[in-house]
Formats: sequence, C-alpha cells, structure tokens
Amino acid sequence: MANEKRLIDADAFLKDILTAGIGKTIIEYSESDIGYMIRKRHTVDAVPVVRCRDCIGKSTWIKDAETGCDICGMSGMYQKSENGYCSYGLRRIDEE
Repeated sequence: MANEKRLIDADAFLKDILTAGIGKTIIEYSESDIGYMIRKRHTVDAVPVVRCRDCIGKSTWIKDAETGCDICGMSGMYQKSENGYCSYGLRRIDEE
C-alpha cells in the first residue's frame, strides 16, 4: 500500500485536524495521529481527464452544417468549449 496513490478531500482533512482535537494546536498532533486521520479519510471519486484544448482530437473538430456546432472527430460528440472533456481524450504532446 506504500506505493498506492489515494486522493482525499484536503478541505475535509484540514477540518478534521482543526476540529478533532479541540484545544490542540496542529503542532501538538503526533505523526501517528496525522497518519490515522489520513488513513480514515474517504477517497475522492476522481479520474484524470484531458481537456479538449489539450487533446489531439481538437484538430479533428468539424462544423455541423445544420446546427453550426463543433463536433469532435474522435468522440462524435458536440463540443461547446475547449474546456470540455470526454473519455476518448488523448493528451497532445507539443514539440518543444
């Protein structure tokens, strides 16, 4: 489990630290106290995404003649902005 990555809600963790030991300052928590608080936190349900602006599929957008909306050539989905994303996204690697 040492190499396993877990995403936790940092705001909830901070609230836990500040309210768990009323009257305790953060410096008074032991390393094992902090470790316990981290381990008991629920993980965040998150997945990495690739935004349209960073996707290789951005160059495949075509304009739908009927609606005037952009359609992604990779996913076939309508795109409203470059901040959108989908499960088909592949990050573009820019040449430096």
